[in-house]
Amino acid sequence: MEVPFISSGATSRAHYSLVQKVEYATSTQSANQHLASEIEAIRRQLTGPALSIEECRKLLIVLLYCYTNASHGFLSPDAFSFALSHAVTLVEAGRNIDQKRIGYLFCSEVMPAHHELQLMLVNTIRKDLECDNISQICLALDNVIASSNEDLIPAIQSRVHDLLSHNSSDYMAYRPHVRRRALLAFRSLAHHHPELLSRIGRKVVTRLEDPNPSVASAALVLSAHCAKIKKPAPNAQSAVNDALKAALSNPSSYKPWFTVRILSALYFLGLSEDNIPTLLELIRSSSKSHDRAILRGAFMLLTLFSPQVLQSSTPVNFESPVHNLRQFLTSRDPNDVYLFLSCLECIDPILWGGTSPDTPAVLDAWEVEQVMQLLDSSDALIRRTTLRVLNRVDLGIVVAYYSQAIEHIPSGLSINDVNAYALRLIEIVEIQSGEDGELYAHELKELLVRLEKASPDRLVLETVVEMVLNHFRNATGDFRIGFPTTILTSVVESDSKLPQTMMVIVAALATEQCGKLSIPPLHILQGLAFHLPSCILSVKDACLLAMLRVAVECDEIPPLIVQTVTELGQNSKRHIRQRCEQFVTLVHDKAALTEIVRRARTSSLPDFLAALLEQPAGRAPSSPPPVPSSSQILSASKLRYDAYDTPIPAPKLRTRESSRSPYPAGSYRSETLLDSDHDTLSRVNSRLSMSSTDSLSRTMTPGELTLAAGRQELEILGKAQRSSQTLSRLETSVERSIEELGPRVDLIALDSPFVSDPSDTASGTDADDELNFKDVWESTEEGDARGWYNESIDNAVRRLQGSGLRLQVISVDVPPFIGDLKVIVRGVRTRAVLRLKESEEDSCLWRVRCSDTSLRAHVKQLLTEDM
Repeated sequence: MEVPFISSGATSRAHYSLVQKVEYATSTQSANQHLASEIEAIRRQLTGPALSIEECRKLLIVLLYCYTNASHGFLSPDAFSFALSHAVTLVEAGRNIDQKRIGYLFCSEVMPAHHELQLMLVNTIRKDLECDNISQICLALDNVIASSNEDLIPAIQSRVHDLLSHNSSDYMAYRPHVRRRALLAFRSLAHHHPELLSRIGRKVVTRLEDPNPSVASAALVLSAHCAKIKKPAPNAQSAVNDALKAALSNPSSYKPWFTVRILSALYFLGLSEDNIPTLLELIRSSSKSHDRAILRGAFMLLTLFSPQVLQSSTPVNFESPVHNLRQFLTSRDPNDVYLFLSCLECIDPILWGGTSPDTPAVLDAWEVEQVMQLLDSSDALIRRTTLRVLNRVDLGIVVAYYSQAIEHIPSGLSINDVNAYALRLIEIVEIQSGEDGELYAHELKELLVRLEKASPDRLVLETVVEMVLNHFRNATGDFRIGFPTTILTSVVESDSKLPQTMMVIVAALATEQCGKLSIPPLHILQGLAFHLPSCILSVKDACLLAMLRVAVECDEIPPLIVQTVTELGQNSKRHIRQRCEQFVTLVHDKAALTEIVRRARTSSLPDFLAALLEQPAGRAPSSPPPVPSSSQILSASKLRYDAYDTPIPAPKLRTRESSRSPYPAGSYRSETLLDSDHDTLSRVNSRLSMSSTDSLSRTMTPGELTLAAGRQELEILGKAQRSSQTLSRLETSVERSIEELGPRVDLIALDSPFVSDPSDTASGTDADDELNFKDVWESTEEGDARGWYNESIDNAVRRLQGSGLRLQVISVDVPPFIGDLKVIVRGVRTRAVLRLKESEEDSCLWRVRCSDTSLRAHVKQLLTEDM
């Protein structure tokens, strides 16, 4: 970096120095080490008591640089979590726009979607949206666009709706900035709640006619999104069709990029048939002016109509749209050639290929020959598009080309040339097989057999492996079942040698798909073991790794497989010998092998190997811990204390610090306390009273020390020795729990073994409902309501209980939806499920689902009406 510090834009000398170190680093590992050292230094600086807001902003900028420049996988996902609270503070307490902007940017880039600090951002975003500062409003809207979540919707929905018509006379120049961002913010929020778009349909259509192009463009984007998710805005289709006519009749008033945006919106909204002549005229004019984006967008709209509709709607004096493309075929610019092919692909061959007797061919013979030559282009994208075009015209063209290429594979090719040749042939296999995974597998196997015969070195074609696996991972539907099933069946049933490249693909698929297909894992394991001795060194390693992974899915490992691997290790060099020994060791330690699989980031073969490498070297199979001998047990005379007395069972108070919610994972009871509960609370009160009088004079026995270790009772006793007032307050708290807070008896966790089973109580927890809360929640998506309750969660639950409803409350620290208080509201014949999330301002977000309209409306009324 030759830029001096004063011109670099760095926030400090430390920032400038870090950038220099990273840019001048001799390796990626060295650059990562510089970044890791800087992150650790900033961690220490952020803990300083005298850290100012401006210093915090500068440090977060450097952290963002580290976040964007560290290698993928080098840092753990929570490496920057220590700075999230500082970023939230910067957003809230920032004195100027620059400080708040960095705070918002750091949160949107680094903070996970469901992080607990997101709730604090909800309040800050709401405040910024409701202020009069346009810059703060735009910053808040930018954050909503970049990283929205469902908790934002009830807090900001009405305000963002008002901002769609932002009309402040004090900031006339800034109106478009707010309106544009408000439109895009609704698109972001609609990912969580699509019903929002149906409420702003009229506003969207109004904004389509906005005089500012940026606002109208955002309205086009939102209109297309509404149509895409089947929530079209009323009259949006006709408004956008009219805009296309206006763009053609008055091109000077419409920028090319805005015309492209109109075409993109019409692809989802739909072009009216009476607008087809307008589109054809736009194709003619854009081909003359070489507006490639408009030309491509216009041809994409032609795919919406059948050949018959296009023929009937084309005026007599109009030539075929393909005539406007011919000039791009002979261009030396690869972009023009690709534009020709991609646009040609949008037109049915009936209209230009001469496949119908009623429509003559548009391209001349020499132009068809030019297209055929593109099959040998060095550009992979051009080759693939040419294959798709020719395949639509005539299947025999591609079949003949492939047959000739596979029968005349050149001999004496280098490994790079073989890879390149194989890639071109596999491209044809992909086009011919389409979504048929079984056909793709058979053609691939035959091709690899022929390529290995032409290359006697038996090398693995690495680029072929990568291409095949990527094609499989990007596929959908039946292909993801048919392809791996056929490939793995071939290794199970084949008694002949398979190509080395095929064996690597088999190993990768076996690692990822074992246990997911109809083929028994044991058969896959036996097939891999059978082909293992005939593989080359690198392929043996991959097969052994795959066998380890498949072994996890097998109940028992046949001795013959273990013997085969053992003999292979004895006859191999150090690396394969160690891998064989590792296999023999781990197949007898199923728990360790299962833990390795669980620790892997994904199910792929490289990630399984990475998890395997983390396994401690030389680990022996797990066994029970050894029992100490009598000589290892200390005699009573060597103990520091006398033998411990039998501990006295004592209840333990669960404070609010143990959970963000005061409610345990059980029912919210409205019945009176049981006698056993009164007795237990009395014993607690007695122990506290005794501690109040004797704590300063009594010496605790070792047994009591052991019983109190790790419990809050030790803290209570310690406080009692320092202040009798603390104990008085605790006594008062216990008495109030008995007299006034009867329904909250579950705040006391009874640890005594003499307490009766909870199932014996009058209102026990319905375990099935608690465990199935997630199923109930997900099965009632059609009846969803949400809002903001202006009081605490405690008061919200009390109000529901006071209305006569039967409630069951599940704590915030119990799955599912950790962090939310889960409430099951029982009606006469139905039930509602409710989630409450606490905020920092003694208010809470609530969301309820219930298929019964009356019960859902009743709960919503209780949580929305003022007290």
